[in-house]
Amino acid sequence: MNDPTAQSLASSLSTRQLLRICRRLSQYPEESIAHAVNKACLSRFLPSLARASLDKSLANCSIQDPPDAAEHTRDHSCSVKDGVLTIGRVSAPVYTPTEKMKIPDVLFYDNPQHMMVMEDMLKDFLLGEHLLLVGNQGVGKNKIVDRFLHLLNRPREYLQLHRDTTVQTLTLQPSVRDGIIMYEDSPLVKAVKQGNILVIDEADKAPTNVTCILKTLVESGEMILADGRRIISDAREAEGRPNTIVMHPDFRMLVLANRPGFPFLGNDFFGSLGDIFSCHAVDNPKPQAELAMLKQYGPDVPEATLQKLVSAFGDLRSMADQGTITYPYSTREVVNIVKHLQRFPGEGLANVVRNVFDFDSYNKDTRDVLIEALHRHGIPIGANPSSVKLAKELPLPEVKLTGYWTINQTGNARRKLLCPTETRPIDIKGPVFLRVQTHPCNRQESRALSFSEEKSHWQIPMNEVNIICHVTTKDDVVYVATCNPVSLFSMKERGDTIRSIELYDVFPRTISGAWQPFITIAPLGGPLDGQVVLHEEQSNTVLHIDMETGAVRRLLLSQGDEKPQSRASNWWSSKEPQQGGHRMCHDFSHKNWLLFYKEDGNQLEVLDVLQGSVHTISLPVNLRSVFLVAEDRWLLQESSSNKKFLLTKPMHMGAEDSGVCQLHSLSEDGVSQGTWSQRR
Repeated sequence: MNDPTAQSLASSLSTRQLLRICRRLSQYPEESIAHAVNKACLSRFLPSLARASLDKSLANCSIQDPPDAAEHTRDHSCSVKDGVLTIGRVSAPVYTPTEKMKIPDVLFYDNPQHMMVMEDMLKDFLLGEHLLLVGNQGVGKNKIVDRFLHLLNRPREYLQLHRDTTVQTLTLQPSVRDGIIMYEDSPLVKAVKQGNILVIDEADKAPTNVTCILKTLVESGEMILADGRRIISDAREAEGRPNTIVMHPDFRMLVLANRPGFPFLGNDFFGSLGDIFSCHAVDNPKPQAELAMLKQYGPDVPEATLQKLVSAFGDLRSMADQGTITYPYSTREVVNIVKHLQRFPGEGLANVVRNVFDFDSYNKDTRDVLIEALHRHGIPIGANPSSVKLAKELPLPEVKLTGYWTINQTGNARRKLLCPTETRPIDIKGPVFLRVQTHPCNRQESRALSFSEEKSHWQIPMNEVNIICHVTTKDDVVYVATCNPVSLFSMKERGDTIRSIELYDVFPRTISGAWQPFITIAPLGGPLDGQVVLHEEQSNTVLHIDMETGAVRRLLLSQGDEKPQSRASNWWSSKEPQQGGHRMCHDFSHKNWLLFYKEDGNQLEVLDVLQGSVHTISLPVNLRSVFLVAEDRWLLQESSSNKKFLLTKPMHMGAEDSGVCQLHSLSEDGVSQGTWSQRR
């Protein structure tokens, strides 16, 4: 292959790595080949061009990572039972050590992402491999290794490298006893002798000519120490040979390193020695896993504050991956902030986050980018406490009684104003499945620099000529309907995506553009959460829409609804007198029933979405408006005389099988003439 980018990946896929992949796949055949190759190349930390080249090469060879449908439902927990450790689907016997003082025991909160890394580590550990963990600073490499060894009950020796590490300090360790400098075995030699796990931290900081001596130890099991002793893996070769150290069969090496390049400024340990280890990439936990972990570190910190921190640091890490900023802020910084807030709850969030970001304040460009990102997620760093911009308060006039409404209780009126009710099933057309599009929501928190009534704002992905005709909410979900063209948008108050459905096929525009639909929305309640009823007032079209699946059903309330409606009139610019439009009352849509009527009409249609039925109430008067005062009491206004009526009905139309509703005439009296009655 002539592609230089692909050739640079060849060293990561050496024959040794290919043999390691084959051994792993033979032991665990359910594992994906693409996952094994990406793990061997550490594709998570490859430049975008090299990663694209690797993906292209895998696709050309028909090696693709199939989506795991059970990934989100898989059990990533760990347990120790009857001397057997189980992490996910992998099990291993718990070790019985002779020296328990060196077994690490750290505070560790399980999260699915870290448990998946430990499951992969356990697979390679059981295959006898030495492990290399590569990741940014603060992502939890040490925590994962210590937790892993604690679960296995394996004692460890710890060795931290630095820029001044030499071959001698790697094998010998000076100490002072009784004023005399004594040289004793380093943790490396002790681990080889006793069969402990050697944890080498900051391996990328030492010069490569020093760390390369580990290559012979891993490859051939032999190593010559600075004092002339020799480490040998075969005990038979050590017989009769002085100054030899036999490698314990339980000896294993776990190496931790930062990814190469800026800003960690380490050597390319993976490039020089990566193929002799089984490599694992460690990344920051995903937002939900990180939020669950932070709740355990700060149980008393408000969840809204934790959400702001998780979203802000997730944004900063994305910016680091794109090259906008240089330092990838890690989970360690977020955990330290949450610990501080847990210990000192009275201190403001803006002051606490400065403990992390003050070092970057000396670079103006970086400071501006960080402040903008933090403000976007509602962290008021740099805000003035006196900056309060609330609206001006205007006093309302004093409340006073203006009149009385009295219900006429005469017997003749009661007999005359009985309204018959007819119940029938809904005629449903469909469903038709439309595409549900997902757009990113670029939310801007409005209380970052000043305090006002506005909490946040964001832009809906709609064109300039579109018109918003209705906005409604249900719990924390906002629904927006537009009419040019007809579209439906939904978004959660704290969500990061906006969903939309284009309804152009249902409401096509005419060529002249004379007719424009006018839409209202009614969000439904449980068990129909996430579903809405959409009503067009001119054509009386009623649609039932599922925002999750994109299923659209047309509900025909009466037989005449299926006939095509005349669309010659324009509801905002026509000079011709307009006929009465259809209206929908959705005050009780959370209980899954709606009321429809036509202006100047004499019928009410009650739609029960859950039962799939419609109740038609015939009235002796023509309607101008309807107000749902309560679930069983409705206020009606007559069109010609503006007279008011009170309609009482059985709750939900199905609680009583009376078949009729009662209409009460209301009389209006002034304050001086009124008697005790039902107030307005």
